[in-house]
Amino acid sequence: MNILDYKSRIKEFSRYNRVFNKVVKLATRLYALGGVKITKSSLITLNIYNLGKGNVFVTGKNCMVEKLRLEFRGNNNMVILGDNVSMKNDCRIMITGNNCTIEIGDNTSFTHHCQLEAQEEATHIIIGEDCMFSNNVLIRTNDSHYIYDLETGKRVNMPRDVHIGNHVWLAAFATIMKGVTIGEGCIVGYRSIVTNDLPSSCVAVGTPAKVVKENVEWTREPKLIY
Repeated sequence: MNILDYKSRIKEFSRYNRVFNKVVKLATRLYALGGVKITKSSLITLNIYNLGKGNVFVTGKNCMVEKLRLEFRGNNNMVILGDNVSMKNDCRIMITGNNCTIEIGDNTSFTHHCQLEAQEEATHIIIGEDCMFSNNVLIRTNDSHYIYDLETGKRVNMPRDVHIGNHVWLAAFATIMKGVTIGEGCIVGYRSIVTNDLPSSCVAVGTPAKVVKENVEWTREPKLIY
């Protein structure tokens, strides 16, 4: 996908419905200001708050995104959605900083009120394919506020990237903190807070999350709202 091929892609938007055409008009206005560039997608409704330059929002094919709040508070940032990504009502993607990336793999789904936050300089959230995130999941790359050592004056809570492997299931209200890597096929339980890496094919629960079962596999059956 050529994310810079904006002018030719914009013609493809006309094939979609009236709601999506409103998004296209917004994208055109932002592009004229040197801001967000949007390439082809399916059905998307979103509010864009672009307080920077050179920011890019790219979607793959057959995405279904409902009432996404997309915030860019910095420059040269990128949000990439793969093919067949779905996001239910009122999810929020927020980037605060420069040169940050949030990438979501093919066939990944979010239910309502999920929040992804890439904050501070050059931090990244990378999410694999076929992940399933329930409502109110929070993923972030920093602690929101700085903490300093009183003796040295040095900051002790630096931001760190988050990596989530393929086919990961995050239950409702799960929180993934900075610096975490979650292995493929992992399951994170309800209201768990993940502060350390988790291996593949495990179940982790609690605050902080601990592995309680290994060598497991999950499916989307029965397919309800995901």
